[in-house]
Amino acid sequence: MDAIKKIARNGMRLLFRVEVINEHKVPKEGGAILCSNHISAFDGPLIVAFANRKINIVAKKELLNNKLISYFLNKYNAIQVDREKPSIASLREMKKVLCNGEVLALFPEGTRNGLAKEVEVKGGASFLSTITQKPIVPIKIVGKYRLFHKIKLIYGNPFVVKNKQEGIKEITDAIEMIKEPCKVKVYKQKNC
Repeated sequence: MDAIKKIARNGMRLLFRVEVINEHKVPKEGGAILCSNHISAFDGPLIVAFANRKINIVAKKELLNNKLISYFLNKYNAIQVDREKPSIASLREMKKVLCNGEVLALFPEGTRNGLAKEVEVKGGASFLSTITQKPIVPIKIVGKYRLFHKIKLIYGNPFVVKNKQEGIKEITDAIEMIKEPCKVKVYKQKNC
């Protein structure tokens, strides 16, 4: 793990009390597509910082206008996309990443809290899984990015999309259906 990623991981863990659950569901090798809900601008850095594999993140082109953000996005192999007019070139770049056995992370909502805003979910992840036969790994981010509040990064079961149109709903359903693990309270039994 490089120094910047280690600093980001430790910093986020301190600020937000990050808990990663079921990270073993990300394949240890081969291409995969991480698809997460999108609740904050911190989501991308969170996924990259806590991934045990190299991540290529898909980011909206507007983010590259900020020099500091652009530096980090380029350092971590960001693929820029125009959300209004996705280009064939960016799709080819994403396909190449997957075919090279690397991991791609994206947010199918296309914007923060897209499902709540009833924004049409983007079909890029579904399309890429269909043509490459690489698995989608759904991720649900739970919590609020408030100082010292807990944020959970929960991975779901991987699956390969068979049909692009049905896959869009399959991906959003898989993200929404991820449940937080139940906590079991253990009480001491008093001797009478």
